Amino acid sequence: PGFLREQCPGSLSAPNFLIYVDASTIESGISESFGFEDNENSTVISATDLGAADLPMRPGRLISVEWSGHYASRLTVVWVLSCTNDWFTRLAIAEGWQPTWFIGVCDGCSFHQCDADEFGCPCVNMLNNVQTSIPLQLGARYWVTDHIVGGTVNGSALEGGEDPGNGDIVIPDDPDTRITVRQ
Repeated sequence: PGFLREQCPGSLSAPNFLIYVDASTIESGISESFGFEDNENSTVISATDLGAADLPMRPGRLISVEWSGHYASRLTVVWVLSCTNDWFTRLAIAEGWQPTWFIGVCDGCSFHQCDADEFGCPCVNMLNNVQTSIPLQLGARYWVTDHIVGGTVNGSALEGGEDPGNGDIVIPDDPDTRITVRQ
């Protein structure tokens, strides 16, 4: 919440439950991979494995994550699921899940682990096809990404490496997209 207050005016509620989707098998000791310590910035992240939390034919684990440092200490839960972006998105739509936040960072788009017409293919951060865009189909209100393609900002096409400025409007390439994306 403190970080969000510094980024934009108004009040944004920070996520307190995250779903981490990975096509790979869940590694043993996954909670240790969440651990982090940065003495220079007094940041510590620690995690505890709360046990199995599977979906039909898809393994999952619940991880309690606590971080502290510059901002107030915070505790959240991460549900780690071993499935594809497409499988999870279809389940979420069928169940009527609508996340407030969508985080598409290090989405693996350069690995092309999906087939045409799957949700998130070839990249979860595309704005050129509303039919396969995960954040658009799920109706996420906020979208965190390290790259975005398939749109224009200030008349220039986004190729994936640009960093729009605060307040910039991103116009999706898909003419059927009826949203406004504002940095």
